[in-house]
Parts: sequence; structure tokens; C-alpha cells
Amino acid sequence: ITCNSATKVGWTMYDNRKDSLADGHYIEVDDSAVDGSSTFSPQYTSGLGFTKEGQKIGGWAVYTNLPYVTVDGAPADAITAGGTNLTKWN
Repeated sequence: ITCNSATKVGWTMYDNRKDSLADGHYIEVDDSAVDGSSTFSPQYTSGLGFTKEGQKIGGWAVYTNLPYVTVDGAPADAITAGGTNLTKWN
């Protein structure tokens, strides 16, 4: 993202294919957490969709490495939401 003046940037992840998460609720996504561990909770994984035969393809996960967020190459603070219904702000 390139901006000529100070601005705030935000993003929200939304799983619009939750019903396609392979194995129903739990699929392990390797190296998907900031510490290199795996993610397996349906709270943190999203579905990939279906094959033309209706088979679930798999799952994916994404994370932000919060201690290493930068703005213009300099360390910056990140504001995050978590908890039930994303109501706990940090």
C-alpha cells in the first residue's frame, strides 16, 4: 500500500465458504501461526470450496506477525480484535 499522507489501514477476514472446510470442523493447517505452529480450530481456518463433484477441497489460515508490523519501514503499532464476536481490542 502506498500513500502520500498518513492514513489508517485495516482488513477483516471473512470465511464465505465455511461449509466447505474439509473434515467438517477441524483441519490442520501447517505453519499457519506466528510461532510456526499449526492451526486447526475452525475459529482460525477457512474453507477453500468444492470440486465439481462436490468434494471439500481443504482449508486455509492467515496470520499477521504483530511484533513485526511496519509503516514506511519503521516499527508500528497494530490494533487487533479477538475474543467472542471480535469484541476484545488490543
